[in-house]
Amino acid sequence: MSIFSKVIFLLFILPTSILQAQVILQLETTLEEEKYCAKILLYTDGISEPIGTSSFFLRYNAAALNFESYESFVFDNHYTCQKGLIAYTDHAIDASNDGLLSITIELTDPEIACPKLGKIPTVVAQVCFEVEDCTQTSNLYFDERLTSINKIPPTFEIFEIIELVNANDRLDNP
Repeated sequence: MSIFSKVIFLLFILPTSILQAQVILQLETTLEEEKYCAKILLYTDGISEPIGTSSFFLRYNAAALNFESYESFVFDNHYTCQKGLIAYTDHAIDASNDGLLSITIELTDPEIACPKLGKIPTVVAQVCFEVEDCTQTSNLYFDERLTSINKIPPTFEIFEIIELVNANDRLDNP
């Protein structure tokens, strides 16, 4: 293989491997009394970089659960990055449709975006519901078609989501 062929080969293979940064989006749930909560966790398969503007769509069993609250922990306007600066706006939440929760994280300053994702899960936020019918299951899951986690600009690329860890918990306290 000539040097020219090797260079062309690397130019096609190397960017492909860089573009295939993979993330895991996971729910970690708790049930106490009549309150069902889920932490939204985000981590990667080894890369270390922050996220860009992204959207998560959570679906849930509206016959069993009633949306109660949402609290963000990172990638928001309370989390300070370099020199005390803030890189994101407050999370935008739309809970107006029963059974669907839309969460948008907006990056406003890619130069200071933080924290970086890594192999240790980052707790992005927590969503809580009031249990309306404890005889059913939560059926809480990320809508794969509508959920996207973007890289920081100027690439305007999305991370490949390799795993969505959903929850379908019983809502009766045994």
